[in-house]
Amino acid sequence: MIVQPSVTVYGGLKIRVARDIEADFVEALPAGASATVLEGPLIEGGETWVRIRAASGNEGWARPSGGDQVYLKLA
Repeated sequence: MIVQPSVTVYGGLKIRVARDIEADFVEALPAGASATVLEGPLIEGGETWVRIRAASGNEGWARPSGGDQVYLKLA
């Protein structure tokens, strides 16, 4: 499934090394970039996560939404 980040605040969608909002991130995707969902959604620590691959080849975990904001949308 191909998705696009829709988040414009916080420097873009963070791809993290682990399913943890405190985990380091390997890349921040700008709104409108494309990514491929590899796994998920999974629940960890009360948050929903999907494992994605960016066009750069970087892989990691991202939250598709948080609170009332949607961070990922179907492309």
